[in-house]
Amino acid sequence: MPYTHSSSAKTYHFDEKSILGQLDDDTTKLILMMANKLHIYRTKVIVEEHTENLNLYFVLSGSVRASYISRDGKEISLADIGPGDCFGEFSAIDGQLTSASVIASEECQIAVIGRRDFLRLLAESQSFVQVLLRHLVSKIRQRTIRIIEFSSLPVGHRVRAELLRLATPLIDDRNAGVISHPPTQRELANFISSHREAIAREMAELVRSGLITKNNGKITIHSLSRLRASIIGATEII
Repeated sequence: MPYTHSSSAKTYHFDEKSILGQLDDDTTKLILMMANKLHIYRTKVIVEEHTENLNLYFVLSGSVRASYISRDGKEISLADIGPGDCFGEFSAIDGQLTSASVIASEECQIAVIGRRDFLRLLAESQSFVQVLLRHLVSKIRQRTIRIIEFSSLPVGHRVRAELLRLATPLIDDRNAGVISHPPTQRELANFISSHREAIAREMAELVRSGLITKNNGKITIHSLSRLRASIIGATEII
């Protein structure tokens, strides 16, 4: 069940797996009390990579995308960040330049706390420290998986692995899944370091083979086990 928090007549809904969704109510209230709250419009750049920005940002509503621009100008999408989760934590911890750009994927509410308050949270809240550590380990695991996939899997298998990560199993059939808000082909290409034409070919093949159906803006995966098995030699990293 999602976690609901009310502050100053505003109600926020956080997934129980998100950072704010895992914290006790007192710690969440403290964070929101410390923070400056910003209303951000879609496509606005919130953080630029390789800049001096030591703030920690929490998404209260909406979503943002963290991306890296390679030396040849290619955008590589790193993560979509939704309500209850944060960004900017790397620079807030080590004081170094930002490692990625963050852009609003949709209109959103953001809570911003400075590094001094962030360090205060680390010193005063063991609960926050534990949740943040789990969050950082999860990030490391996810990026390790992507590195392995980029170096060992062809584009078609990387598409299938990404679809499996995005899918939510259906309640009445756990072997089937749905992606309610699928990325565009260009966005998917940015996530797996490929190009839109290759994504289009693979998606067409998945539809032709009956593994997926695209309808009403959603993608339905009819057999998660078949899709997973189709990634030859890669089942251990999904």
